[in-house]
Amino acid sequence: MAHIRILGTGATIASTAGDDGAAVAAGAAPGTREDPETGLAGRHTVSTRQVGTAGRMPRLADLRRVVLAAVAALEEPRVDGAVVTYPSAGIAEAAFLLDLVLASPKPVVFTGARRAPGRPGADGLRNLAEAVEAAAAEELHGAGVLIAMGGTVRTARGAFMGPPVQGGTEVGRFLGDRLHVTARPVRSAPLPVPSDDFDRARVDIVDCPLGADTSLLRQATGAADAVVLTGSQLAEPSEDLVAAVQDAVTAGCPVMLSSWCSSLVLPGYGELVAPELVAAGGMPSGELGAAQVRMLAALLTSAPAAHEEIRRALTTGGA
Repeated sequence: MAHIRILGTGATIASTAGDDGAAVAAGAAPGTREDPETGLAGRHTVSTRQVGTAGRMPRLADLRRVVLAAVAALEEPRVDGAVVTYPSAGIAEAAFLLDLVLASPKPVVFTGARRAPGRPGADGLRNLAEAVEAAAAEELHGAGVLIAMGGTVRTARGAFMGPPVQGGTEVGRFLGDRLHVTARPVRSAPLPVPSDDFDRARVDIVDCPLGADTSLLRQATGAADAVVLTGSQLAEPSEDLVAAVQDAVTAGCPVMLSSWCSSLVLPGYGELVAPELVAAGGMPSGELGAAQVRMLAALLTSAPAAHEEIRRALTTGGA
């Protein structure tokens, strides 16, 4: 029997129906409010801590608070793993940020819900129970930060929200209420835990579709610590776009080349990034989507890190 710490941030999984029928955040996750030391599935015990009630637009400071709470929980000898309940829309970003800095071999599993408790098809309780099982699995020690939703367990790195979570690497699947571990990810060395400077980091995502000019990119690179560039012009860039990327990099603003989809972003014609942008100093993001690249860039530029350190982290996922 394992003991799992559940860190709550509000969101759909912990909501109740308001007077108007809309979901209202209620604090702790369902099934943990009245007796937090009772095992959700009878096989493990849990304890809870409320980290905050996540709003519709969590700040970087809120993400850092979740990271620090998870790191502190895993340092407690009686805690064998942790579960973080989080808004599903931002779960891939928050989980990835923690995965970048997690040094403990104890598993951390993020979960959430797509449907509020009390509504048809509510999935919060089942997702929470499965997340606890995954966090307690000895086979997943050293696997880093994972996301458990919809009967599957995936790595945080490379994940993005779909119906319910896609991307990443599937490391486990539930058959009934039993977890079957199917893979064990290889992790890189952790990066430093974010400092107060992370709260003030500014990393803009700029979309550059075919036919768009470079005014937004130039405005962003003049104010941001780093820029994540997306859009179809990554494959067929205009001369102005290549020049704008080169100017940004020369001025000290890292430019990462990414995508909103799950495709690999690699240099070369027929891929998603033209060689001219890489030659201008742009850094392809590999398998990471734009939202996760933004988390990595915010963490590293607040460290601060040099361009080569950012490039290495995009390639290896760690220090």
